[in-house]
Amino acid sequence: MPTGVIGASLPPANTTSARSRRMASSPSPSAIVEAAQAVHWEESGPFVPSSIETRLAPMFGMIAVSANGLTRSGPRCSRVSHVSSNELRPPEWDATLTYETNQIVSYLGSSWIALRRNSGQLPQAGADWNLLAQKGDVGVQGERGERGAEGPQGIQGLPGADCAPGFSPAFPASTIFTVPATGRLTIADPNVRADSVVIAVYVGGSLLPPAVTHIGDGQIGILALPGKRIRYVVFK
Repeated sequence: MPTGVIGASLPPANTTSARSRRMASSPSPSAIVEAAQAVHWEESGPFVPSSIETRLAPMFGMIAVSANGLTRSGPRCSRVSHVSSNELRPPEWDATLTYETNQIVSYLGSSWIALRRNSGQLPQAGADWNLLAQKGDVGVQGERGERGAEGPQGIQGLPGADCAPGFSPAFPASTIFTVPATGRLTIADPNVRADSVVIAVYVGGSLLPPAVTHIGDGQIGILALPGKRIRYVVFK
């Protein structure tokens, strides 16, 4: 072999890099498709906008690439991040915020995905938003449940405050009068006026009460059974 000439080298061995930073070199030319978005959502829930993968390979398996004599599995991308969330419902749309492409919001019960960067654009089918999940119809009302068991007796409440004395529009009942043989009584009473209401009754009760035949200022006339005892009440 001539001096200074080196023979042909063997083909590079198929190896996998053990250094994780070798996986991040240049962006992948494959853009994510709608099906990949669906898988991403189903597996991990909603993501913040900056953490949603934008390349097909991370979602549907690994691809083999080669660079600098090394063969390794995995996508060639600048960054792949994964952020999980316990919130299953996207945040409500806010007219004061700016939304980036692929950011998901909730509006009137439906989910919408931003098609491009926008601010103040109402979520509706168009250039800025696309419907991701339609709000369902209200279900039928369920059957009424059985009545629950009666609860224990509650504690007794505090006594209420004393009220002011009540007002009665009636004067005290009169004294007892005995009806004369004529059956007519004329009684002088200063509490009686022409517009007063007078009720007379037999002492001991009776099916038919005495009849008040006259009411005037300071005087009343009563027709009753002779020998019976009566009394009356005057209402103002």
